[in-house]
Amino acid sequence: SSRRRHTRSLCDWSSDVCSSDLTTVVTLPLDFALPTLPPDVPCQEWTQVALDAGWPWELLPELFREVWNESRCQNVIEGHPRFNGHDHGPLQINKVWLDDIEAKYGDWRVVDDPRYNFAWAWEMYRWYDEHKGCGFIPWSRPCK
Repeated sequence: SSRRRHTRSLCDWSSDVCSSDLTTVVTLPLDFALPTLPPDVPCQEWTQVALDAGWPWELLPELFREVWNESRCQNVIEGHPRFNGHDHGPLQINKVWLDDIEAKYGDWRVVDDPRYNFAWAWEMYRWYDEHKGCGFIPWSRPCK
């Protein structure tokens, strides 16, 4: 083992086992496929951010159509040429929500970060879905 002592590798010196000695094989079913959104759904570059914020996969097509309507898939914040002075981020959240956002996150400006923008939008969606029967009421999506 002295030869390994002077090499850079991922080894557990106490057991003399190196990660390079270990292999994991995963067998997937023949019909396994990663889910994909239809190609006509805009703003798919926000998929991971939306999922991380809690949005369920099945709502992503409608969510991303709304992101397209609101911001053309861009993070429109102060300094962006399309910034209108009051609506922020991909989902164009405005200061109507200031007190609620500050109560949850401590600072209104977090909505400029797309992760918080999508997370707050998910909070809004869930509240409207539960209390008004349609989560997209704050935006332009038609209720079904």
